[in-house]
Amino acid sequence: MKDCILSTTTSFLFSISLLFTILITNGCDRKKQQTSIVNSEAFSSKDKDITQKNKTNFNIKDIKNIYNISLSNDKLKIQNNNKSVVLFNIFDSNCKSCLNQIKSLKKLEKKYTETLLIITIFTNKNSNKDNNAFSQAIYERLSISDMTLPLSIIFKNTEYYSHFEDLAPIEMIRHDIQNAIQ
Repeated sequence: MKDCILSTTTSFLFSISLLFTILITNGCDRKKQQTSIVNSEAFSSKDKDITQKNKTNFNIKDIKNIYNISLSNDKLKIQNNNKSVVLFNIFDSNCKSCLNQIKSLKKLEKKYTETLLIITIFTNKNSNKDNNAFSQAIYERLSISDMTLPLSIIFKNTEYYSHFEDLAPIEMIRHDIQNAIQ
């Protein structure tokens, strides 16, 4: 009788241990949702043709303004801009986390109003064609292999400085901006 109870108890404990191990290794796995420019159909074939012809001038529309931008290799020039550091944020308008990040970035822009320009553009099938073409050109010219959104790119004195793919903690972006300003 003791052997039967011991065998049943051992079997039960083994089953519980196995179930617990499976739950820990698989059940708590948080799937990271990525928004891909390619998958979100941000670019029509017409937009792809524009960048393939090495378009270098864009009229980018952000939340408030339109910027005339020239992009050559990894250098960025913005007409009528006197700020030394430019932070470009390329978002998908359907990304709620991205929209929350914009608020934090606007606080940074107020803090560094003399030296920092933040341009936030949205890419999706309803966006300005130049926004979509510019976004694709950025990925191509900076050799960023994965077209994951959001993308934050810092330029210092018209030259590429650093970038963050996917949502990055605002502290990391702030750190790079502070280093670029110094």
